[in-house]
Amino acid sequence: MPELVLTIEENIHTCMEKNVEKIWTPMFDIKRSFTYKYKTFERIQFPLRPAAGKTIHKSQGDTLHEVVVSLKSKRKGKIPHIHYVALSRVTSLTGLQILDLNQEAIAVADCVRQELHRLSTDATLQLCFKPLYNLSSNNFKVVFNNSRSFHAHFNDLLSDPNILDADVIGIAESRLISTDENDHFHVPGFETPVRLDQKQTNFNTKTTSWLVLYYRNDCILHNTVTFSTPSLEFVIADIISPPKDILRRMRDIDDKIIYELNNTIPTKYFAKELNITDQCKSFYEQLDQSHRQRRSMISRCVTEASAHVNERKKEQQSDRDNVTFLKNLRKEQKKLHLVQQQVNIEEVIRDRTIKAYYERCRNAYKPPLDEPPVV
Repeated sequence: MPELVLTIEENIHTCMEKNVEKIWTPMFDIKRSFTYKYKTFERIQFPLRPAAGKTIHKSQGDTLHEVVVSLKSKRKGKIPHIHYVALSRVTSLTGLQILDLNQEAIAVADCVRQELHRLSTDATLQLCFKPLYNLSSNNFKVVFNNSRSFHAHFNDLLSDPNILDADVIGIAESRLISTDENDHFHVPGFETPVRLDQKQTNFNTKTTSWLVLYYRNDCILHNTVTFSTPSLEFVIADIISPPKDILRRMRDIDDKIIYELNNTIPTKYFAKELNITDQCKSFYEQLDQSHRQRRSMISRCVTEASAHVNERKKEQQSDRDNVTFLKNLRKEQKKLHLVQQQVNIEEVIRDRTIKAYYERCRNAYKPPLDEPPVV
């Protein structure tokens, strides 16, 4: 802020010759002429405001790019929140300078404290929908949004926890073109997106369509089918949910049946006079169905993961110096290793369940096992 406003009728060079300090601001007069009733009038003015400074009260409503604020008042808490009025005049922190800050003079009204406490406790905002991040992780979550230009709203996606909690993210009207690199639209925790790109002859214009599909790193993409016409376009993706999550839910039945066995089926000594054949048969059929489904799913996952590893190996062998190809190969190998671990885990869980089953039901029901029972 200038320390002095110097109004002169001479030019700036003359001021410098007279040793006028450079911190002074020369304000030159402005002349305006106008004619009224055949007479010419001339008005000479200086472009000055009534004062070089303002009180905080008078500054209310102003929007300034640069401002110096003096908060040296020694009166403790005379006017609550006056500091907010002063500091909120400026549009950015870089344009704000605070002089003589007296923190003891800053005060907050009790009624404001009470209201803020009420808003944070009793009056919390209730959403009209249940966010995905509040849903159980046992659910497979899919989000579909119309972005109306992914270039403009990609950062919005990265900052939305509701979208990022999904397992699959579908984006319509992305308006991406073939020259847009996937690295510029990478979402942490998700694989390289599946994109439906249309043929475009003029790359200076953005189209109004195009689809983008993201899926989590621990998911397995089995197959995709794309379709596009001037009036309709879609992507069909066969995505296998993380095996460990699905298996965890499917393995819950083992724990439930073991619990039922321990609570409804008596031990061998007390079961002599009871007919528990039907119960044991029902428990076995449930276990057998669950075990078969899990083995089938694990086998399919291993097959898919192995196929992806082989594809990445061929890709990496075609260009051994390509770091990206090597990273992709390591990523697919890690997935295959995680899936193969589930084979051993499944055998351990199956053995445990079969042992618990035969402790209670070996004399009541003899199942036609494809494999000899583990005892």
